[in-house]
Amino acid sequence: LGSLGDAKVLARASLDGLIYLEWGTVEYLSSNGTWKPYDGAGDGVPALLPLWRSSFPASSLHFDSTIGRWCSFEARDDSESLVLRAAESLEGPYEAWDLGRLPEDLMKSPLNDWDIISVQIHPELAVEGCQWMLSLNMRWRPVGRSPPKPGLHNFPRLLCVSVRLAVPTTTTVPPPTTTTVPPTTTP
Repeated sequence: LGSLGDAKVLARASLDGLIYLEWGTVEYLSSNGTWKPYDGAGDGVPALLPLWRSSFPASSLHFDSTIGRWCSFEARDDSESLVLRAAESLEGPYEAWDLGRLPEDLMKSPLNDWDIISVQIHPELAVEGCQWMLSLNMRWRPVGRSPPKPGLHNFPRLLCVSVRLAVPTTTTVPPPTTTTVPPTTTP
């Protein structure tokens, strides 16, 4: 999952291709919905299909078997909310589900003092009672004011997200019914 302006777009490649910089192994989800290779001799990257548009940093993309959807999370620093982007197919369409507000004490200082740089999902850390474990990378925003702890300008936080979702087997998905988003680490 990557960004092109405010559009979230997809590319895929073999691990060997990435390690050895073999750009011919990279494929992009093109504007007509098909996977097309990188064309080093011609146009390079094909016109890309936007999965959704958002100015907020997106996270990694992960298939969650418990809800049967591809998932990506956004933490919106303007509304201090957490949004789940979900789709039955990797290629979309993606729906936006508002999961609620980020915890006020997430950073031990007002959230509007921080920019959210990225959000990553860590399925390997999910446990009972914590459906999704996210890491939020935050950056201290104010100039001329020190962060709450000396030297703390870029700061990762783990966030446990537990939500009861009513997910039917059809493509119409209702929004979450309840939300609990407690912080899991302390500064």
